[in-house]
Amino acid sequence: MANIRKLRAGRVANEDPDTWVGQLGTIFYREDTGRLRLADGVTPGGVPLQISAEDVNLAFGDFLAEDNTLSLVNNDQDMILATKGNAEIQLVGNIGFYQTNVPPPLGKFFEATKDGQISIYVPNTDPTASAVKIIGSLSGNVSPPINTGVMLHLTGNNNDPSRLYNDGIGSFAAFVGRRINGTVSAPTAVLANDEIIRISSTGHNGTTVPGSGSARIVYQAIENYTPTATGSNISLWTCAIGSNTLSKIATIDVANGVSATKFTGPLNGNVTATTITASSATINGNLTTTGNIIASGINATLLNGTSNIAVVSNGNVSISSNSTANVLTVGSRGIYVTGNISYIDGGDANNVTQLTDKSTAVTSNGRSGRITMSNASLSQATNVTFTVNNTYVRANDVVVVNIQTPVTSNAYLITVSRVANGAFDITLRNTTNGALSDALVLNYAIIHIG
Repeated sequence: MANIRKLRAGRVANEDPDTWVGQLGTIFYREDTGRLRLADGVTPGGVPLQISAEDVNLAFGDFLAEDNTLSLVNNDQDMILATKGNAEIQLVGNIGFYQTNVPPPLGKFFEATKDGQISIYVPNTDPTASAVKIIGSLSGNVSPPINTGVMLHLTGNNNDPSRLYNDGIGSFAAFVGRRINGTVSAPTAVLANDEIIRISSTGHNGTTVPGSGSARIVYQAIENYTPTATGSNISLWTCAIGSNTLSKIATIDVANGVSATKFTGPLNGNVTATTITASSATINGNLTTTGNIIASGINATLLNGTSNIAVVSNGNVSISSNSTANVLTVGSRGIYVTGNISYIDGGDANNVTQLTDKSTAVTSNGRSGRITMSNASLSQATNVTFTVNNTYVRANDVVVVNIQTPVTSNAYLITVSRVANGAFDITLRNTTNGALSDALVLNYAIIHIG
């Protein structure tokens, strides 16, 4: 059977509180430390006083201790835990913050585990507030979000740039955006045309900070994603002067390289690409492409290959190709040239020598070429015609021919007397009063029409 002890008050004289054992059940107060102790008649200095809240609520100051809950007696009163000096308030173990009137384990919105993991839970979307705010001022003033779904909102100090650092020590620093369709518990694949990341900028317009941006970088899927297929592109968007509508101005992907509505230069140095689409470009250096250039305002040199194009800074334009396909298409305004225009389509197949006599046919396959005629005699005031077989020439083309070798002035007249698909005729006339036996060298060029 448990005993009941009375509480007694009084002063124990001439006793050391560290060695005094007292009478069993005596509660005593140490003047030097301000602590209550319980004498058990055996232990020097007594034992700690234990108060159970199972049957009694303990109030001290404005605090109320009830079971394992510490609360305040008064409504709307702040609870303050304060230290002195350089001491700190230490909370050991798992820590959780919960919503009012939603008892644990439900209603948790903040969690710090004993191994240092921090979790913040935001169960409901608030269109006028972010989940986490970091504010660089004591006022706490922020410009509220315009769009929903804001998880982190940073506000810098007045008149001071707001910066975000991500230091990678010994390895790279990454900013990674991940899109998951469906839900976290039931994820599905990203689909073609889904935006994966959007980096936007916007500014106060004198009335508000609008929800739509004034510039944007978009990382987008261009196919349905699988473990082995993750095709993507990057697009750049801006607003024109006097407009608040975003327009796509450039796209980058593997298949097309850089596709843009306009290039404004100068572009200094050499540029290499597969296909370039632009409305205008000024390039200081060489531009080489294995695809097409679709543009206006570009000086171009077409090199040997299948539509290879290089732009050079000296303004000279030369055109050649080993394909019958068009390599340069000019609009209705034509080509305006202040430098030189030349074919670079030479080669041994284009330079041929006529055999037997001046009427013997030759084969010279090129858009330009050189023919060395036979030195057979041509009588005075006499014409001779020979055929040039050429796979590039068409019936609608214009063929230009002249005599290269130094000859007596007005000794010969030369003309292209017939143009057909795959061949053209050259007619030569001796205009002198005597026979001539020159091995004339003729230059020709084909101008394609239509």
